[in-house]
Amino acid sequence: MRESGYLQELITLLQYHRSSGILYYPGDETTERFLRSVKRQKSQLPPFDGGADVPGESSSRPSASGEMNEGLMDVDAVLSALVDEVAVCRACNLSHQRLAVRAGEGGRSGLRLMIVGDWLRCGIDTNLPDSVLFGIEEDRMVARMLQAIHLSMENVYISNVIKCVVPETYQPAADHIRTCLSYLQRQIELLEPECICAMGLVAARALVGGSLPLSQLRGRLHSLVIGEGRQIPVIATYHPSFLLRNPEMKKAAWVDLQAIGKRLKLLQ
Repeated sequence: MRESGYLQELITLLQYHRSSGILYYPGDETTERFLRSVKRQKSQLPPFDGGADVPGESSSRPSASGEMNEGLMDVDAVLSALVDEVAVCRACNLSHQRLAVRAGEGGRSGLRLMIVGDWLRCGIDTNLPDSVLFGIEEDRMVARMLQAIHLSMENVYISNVIKCVVPETYQPAADHIRTCLSYLQRQIELLEPECICAMGLVAARALVGGSLPLSQLRGRLHSLVIGEGRQIPVIATYHPSFLLRNPEMKKAAWVDLQAIGKRLKLLQ
């Protein structure tokens, strides 16, 4: 990638930080030299926030499709930067136990639903494909669930509260969840899904708070407030790994899925 490309991605990330309330960073001499270098090359970059025109270019507004594509590219750039950030995260000691990282996968444009689980467990000698987020059989179950409510995978983004892939015998602690939650919050604010499905107790409590059991969290419509007061509906249900072990609970999960389908106007 050309140097200006790296700078564009950095500016994209900085603007997202600013919109999230991060207004300054600890500085040193190296940082100052870098910022002076960015300032010298600023005239070579296209406008980022759409609020100013590039000298010498037309000041006419782009078409609606152009605005959508530019917004999508901004989302892709920030998500890509977040993936890179997760890959080198050392914010908690879970990083010493992890076998890999999974930041999230799914659609960007026209996102209707975001599914959030707890974390991905994996055998030490197991080589899972990068696309696996909940487990091979669990992901297949999620795909069947979405098909049942007529929702395309292209309109869904799937992630976990904890981005580290942990050994099957390791149990992350509450501190690990709190530390990693900021990544999920940033994903939600960036993607702005129409609805969120929290799969499992960890995901449900992380998104709606409280200490109620999942049996009392499901069957109700919750709300998550992001940005400048926007509310995103949250519906809790059982995690696919739980349903695989307890198939008798699939009927209850189907009730939750129907609530999502009706919320998105996919079902009558």
